[in-house]
Amino acid sequence: FPEGYDALTDFQARGLSIRLGEPVRSVARHAGRIAVTTTRGVVMADRVVVTLPLGVLQSGQPDLSDVLGEPHRRAIEALGMGVLDKLVLRFPQIFWDRRRDWIEFVPATGSEWAEWVDLTASTGAPALMGFNAAGTARRVERLSDRAVVQRAMTVLRTIYGEDIPAPRDAQVTRWAHDPFSLGSYSFNAVGSRPQMRTDLARPASGSRVFLAGEATDRHHFGTVTGAYLSGARAARQVLRTLPQH
Repeated sequence: FPEGYDALTDFQARGLSIRLGEPVRSVARHAGRIAVTTTRGVVMADRVVVTLPLGVLQSGQPDLSDVLGEPHRRAIEALGMGVLDKLVLRFPQIFWDRRRDWIEFVPATGSEWAEWVDLTASTGAPALMGFNAAGTARRVERLSDRAVVQRAMTVLRTIYGEDIPAPRDAQVTRWAHDPFSLGSYSFNAVGSRPQMRTDLARPASGSRVFLAGEATDRHHFGTVTGAYLSGARAARQVLRTLPQH
């Protein structure tokens, strides 16, 4: 998507009333309905679809303890939330081999910036994107943007020599520190089972609360495909609970 993934959500949201800048604090049962408490007040609903990332569900904020069943809670606790951070560097010119889309580097120690991808064809500018994952990503997230770029350039200069140019621009992700994500996407942690994702996708609170998001898709978790399909599944679940006309 040349303009970003929000092309999907913008298209789907046409004609809908979207309230932004209003973080949810809790979702609870109230008089046969569902009360969604936000920073601006309480919204009463007959049905609620929760699309919070697994990392946010694991944090306990917002509080969903009143609406989720024990199978949901077990799944949230057992599944893992991973981190995959990216660094995009835009350069004044290309200094790498354009015949290779992927660049792999095995450092003598550590694992920082061991993988890069050439973005030139997709962005129209000389650019490389590097990756850090798991514990390495969490450690690097604590650094300033300047320090992150410096350490990445040390790796690139190890590969291509000291004479390569400095980047003109840089963009750094910190998914583990994003309060609305607290990670990049879910994975099957030791002790978890595939059935737990199915459990997480089941309606809760008497079929008034429904969960969606990549973590709830048993077959495509960790992907935008899984997130999209889970939303369609949650919508079908909601429709099945509505009166038939």
